[in-house]
Amino acid sequence: LMGQSAGSMSVGIHTTNGSEISKKVKNAIMQSPYMGFGFKDEKSAAQIASSLKKDVEDKTSKSIYEADPLSLIYMSLELTKTLIGEHFPTIAFKTLFPYSPYIDNSTIKLDLIKSKTTVPLLIGNNNDEINFMLNSIPPSFIEAIDAFKKEKNPDLSYSEFLNLYAFKCSTRYFTQSNGDNSYFYHNSFVPSFAFFANKECQYPAICHGSELPFVFNNFYEQNGTKVTPTDADKLFSHNIMSKWGEFSKSSYITGFQKYSPDGSMIYIDNNIPNFFNVGDILKDKCSSFNDYY
Repeated sequence: LMGQSAGSMSVGIHTTNGSEISKKVKNAIMQSPYMGFGFKDEKSAAQIASSLKKDVEDKTSKSIYEADPLSLIYMSLELTKTLIGEHFPTIAFKTLFPYSPYIDNSTIKLDLIKSKTTVPLLIGNNNDEINFMLNSIPPSFIEAIDAFKKEKNPDLSYSEFLNLYAFKCSTRYFTQSNGDNSYFYHNSFVPSFAFFANKECQYPAICHGSELPFVFNNFYEQNGTKVTPTDADKLFSHNIMSKWGEFSKSSYITGFQKYSPDGSMIYIDNNIPNFFNVGDILKDKCSSFNDYY
């Protein structure tokens, strides 16, 4: 199984806690999971469903089951603005994605960050994951995070705090518990083009999704614009496809050890021959977050 972003979270759900699917999976690749945000509980999910149902029925005079599907999508997106922060005013991290999996104590018993797997994993993040959505985060969410940041880690910038808490350190925390079977990577390779067009993702930022053109050797920006890769881009794509392919075939990557809390990660960077090196560059940065997951 292989997934990125929400797809990565889905891979995690299907390969943890002894699920039936996990028993059929040889190995899994999880690119850019956002484990720090966590899942809602069933009560909060039901409240969100009730809010959407009422909103649709008030605006259309039809039951939610009779509403036009396209209208339903637009109304649900509009309602997102008011749902974020509404049901978790002091735990804003769980509210950024109102329409998402929730802990039902059946399919999902735990937050993914606290789950266990025996499936060999290749898992990691890009350096500037959160940057692509900084401008779309509602003010109420930002205020809640600022208060949290002031209490927990006041020295970090807002973007770096979110990159560490929501992505990099939460993934590291999960991998520490599942490291016997896991390769943990950190991608700092700066390509010649930005996957997302917004200014927060321009050079030298490596945003959410930046690795995708290279993993698939398919050089397009997120909006569908084709780009011309440099020789360095092409070489990196060849190398990362080789490692991802080797792992999917054998559950091993030649030259790298599985991750351990006091061990090493696969560090990807432009300044390293062949782009891949070893070193736990997050160890000091993440130590202050571990108590809060």
